[in-house]
This record gives sequence, structure tokens and C-alpha cells, in this order.
Amino acid sequence: MEFAHGRGRALVGYSERMHHILQEITKPTDPTPVVDPRTISVKLFNQGDKSGVPLLWVDSFAIDKSVTGPKLTAAQQFIEFAVRDDQYLSVLLPPGKAPQYLLPAYRNLYTDTKLVEAAPLYPKFLVGLDKAASLVGVGIPQAIEKTGEQLDKKLPANLHYPN
Repeated sequence: MEFAHGRGRALVGYSERMHHILQEITKPTDPTPVVDPRTISVKLFNQGDKSGVPLLWVDSFAIDKSVTGPKLTAAQQFIEFAVRDDQYLSVLLPPGKAPQYLLPAYRNLYTDTKLVEAAPLYPKFLVGLDKAASLVGVGIPQAIEKTGEQLDKKLPANLHYPN
């Protein structure tokens, strides 16, 4: 909210944070002036030094290898439905709200005319995503959770996270 009202020069966060910023710009909950959304830009940052690779968080579908028969068929049909362009666009562009700014897995959506017209930052995200990588491996969620717990212990006790 602070960024939407011009009380910050930069904001570091997930791509979805843009939804909240744009929603506040469109329907302010604070009476102070908001920034012009056309002045906002995005950049993916490397993890660590300049030679690092931007880290990409990816939501994905998976089917347990023990699933067979009609359940497997139903699971496959659901995934095929959920990743269709029209379905993904309906999630990214909810009626009457700011764009979600989730990061589609398919490159064609970053240049989709309807999407880019409503959410012009998508092509800028794509530039950074070309250099990004996602974590792959066994036990990653547990390792991330453990690291998060360690980081939480080092944060100031009075740190406030807005909802």
C-alpha cells in the first residue's frame, strides 16, 4: 500500500505483489494520492552476486505415480483444462480487479494482446525470466521452510507484515 501511494522508491517482492499495488491504485484505501501505474517498472534480481541466476518460483501440477485408471484420466483431463490459455487468462484477469501478475509457464501469454493490454508489465517480466531458473529436487519445500524459520529468528521482533 505504501508503494502505491508513492511512499517508497522500490519494492522487492513476488510478481503477485503487483496485483495488490495496482488494486490499491485503482481503489485506494488511503486518501493520499496514488502513483501513476504507467511509471512502475519491474526487474528480476540475481540471487547473490552479479553472476548469479534469478530464482524463479514455479507452481506446478503433479500426479502421484500410484494413481491409475479413471482417477489418472480425470487428473490428466483436469491439468489439460487448467493450463489452457483461456483458463489461465481468466485467472490472470479477474473481472473488476487488477491483474493477478502470476507468472505463466507459457511464453505466448507474456505477449498475448488481451493480457498485455490489461497488464502491460508482463513483457518486462519475460525479459528477466529468460535468465531465471527454478529449484528442482527432493526435499526442497522442507529446506525452504527450515531456512525461513532460521531467517524469522533473525528478524526484528517489531517487524510488521501488512495483510
